[in-house]
This record gives sequence, C-alpha cells and structure tokens, in this order.
Amino acid sequence: MKNILVPTDFSATAQNAARYALQLAGQLGTPKVILYNAYQAPLMIDPMVPAVQLLDEEQLRNSSKESLDKFKLLLQPYCPAGCQLDTFCEYALLNNGLDPACVTNDAGLIVMGITGGGVLEEKLIGSNTVSVAKHSHTPVIIVPHNTRFAPIKNVMLLSDFDKADKPFLLNR
Repeated sequence: MKNILVPTDFSATAQNAARYALQLAGQLGTPKVILYNAYQAPLMIDPMVPAVQLLDEEQLRNSSKESLDKFKLLLQPYCPAGCQLDTFCEYALLNNGLDPACVTNDAGLIVMGITGGGVLEEKLIGSNTVSVAKHSHTPVIIVPHNTRFAPIKNVMLLSDFDKADKPFLLNR
C-alpha cells in the first residue's frame, strides 16, 4: 500500500482522524503516514488601518512546522511498528494542495476528519472534508469526530456516477 496523507488543522477531530489513519496503516502494512498542513495568510482587516495587513510567509511556514512537530509528538505513541510518521506543510489552499501533495508524498489514500456540522452550517460555510472528497483524485476516508478504529473487513464503493462511463482500476 502506498502512503497515507492526513490533512490536519490540529483540532481534536483531526487528531482522532490521524489516530485512525495510524491504526489503519498498521492493518494495511502502510510504510508511512504523513501529517499534512496547508497554510495560508489570514487577512487581518483593522478598520483603523486603511491597508490590509498580511503575515510573513516565513512566519507562517515556521508556525506550521512547529505545530506539525508538536502534533507528531502527540501521535507518535500510536504509530505501529514498521510505519514511519512524517510531516509535510506548504503554502496552499487545502483543496488545491492535496492532489500535488499526494503525488509528492506517494500517498494512495487520504484520511480526514469531519466534525459533523449541521446542514445549515455546511450549506452556508461548506465542509473542507466534503469538498476534498468530491474533488480529490485520491480516495478519501472520512472519519467522524467520535469514531474509533475497527479493523476493516468489507468496503463499499460509493459513486455519484458523474464519470461512470470511464473505467478505472481498483488495486487490491
């Protein structure tokens, strides 16, 4: 099995998804799980200052790396024997950065948490996880916030049949 990529925002939901990914890696014999953080400059608009203030990209990168290192230390005890826990961060939008990050890190699977916001919240704001699942070229396992890992015995393939006329291969 190729590597597993775990996008993270360092939340409790992301931590649960990362633990799930590590346990799944143990079941599948996956060589590496990569904790991934796509960071971007938040816009800070102060009504007293006429210009938009931006944070330095170097500061953002350092902050992302530091947070990933702390997150990795927190998750290291869950890492199965024979599996390496690694980190990868880049300046990107989450949806735009995931497919290239999967290629760069040789990831064949994305494992991502979801908080389970209400219907209104998802309609107005959207869900990063649902958006990733819809647009990613790499398969995505969505882990609800309170889900605990259980060994996978059966798999169900879901499709919106958008590209059902194009064949694709499933590797065992």
